[in-house]
Amino acid sequence: MQGLALALGMTAAGVRQHVSALEAQGLVTYRKHGREPYRPTHVYRLSDAGKAALPMRYDLLAEALLEGVKAQQGEASVRSLLERAGAQVAARLPPVAATAEPRVQRRQTLERLEGELGWRGEVAEDAAGALSITLFHCPFQSVSKRHPEVCPAFYAGLLGALFGPGRITCDPVSDGIACCRIAFHP
Repeated sequence: MQGLALALGMTAAGVRQHVSALEAQGLVTYRKHGREPYRPTHVYRLSDAGKAALPMRYDLLAEALLEGVKAQQGEASVRSLLERAGAQVAARLPPVAATAEPRVQRRQTLERLEGELGWRGEVAEDAAGALSITLFHCPFQSVSKRHPEVCPAFYAGLLGALFGPGRITCDPVSDGIACCRIAFHP
């Protein structure tokens, strides 16, 4: 709440009031997340009613474009287009400061990426450099339901441009908190 309060120029109590009102109207839902006993962390997301209340339907345009490319040029062209789009987003990210530690650079890059895409997630990295990204808000969730090729192709282009070529998997999650998990193995 503090980060949101700062961004909105409000007090944390004011933000809590607004979020509580949205919850009472059925527009947002939340789940407890984290293990801090004295300061529980909650992950908020729009409910289906909240999504329906928003007039933004970029997914309609995206789906129509994907279907048009697929009909005219085939599925391979759709994958190629999505990979290029991911690489273009990677190219627009501001560079991180050069440090001696590559893991620090990766972490900073991923933080900037989270800010750019608004994905709200958790990232884990193993000793071999494989990434596991759990997304609480996927910017492509509604489009990827009808076009499951969107996320693997886009994130392959994006993460490949940022961290080098690798194998990627994207799996939807239905645990009530996260919406999908992305695994990237360089």
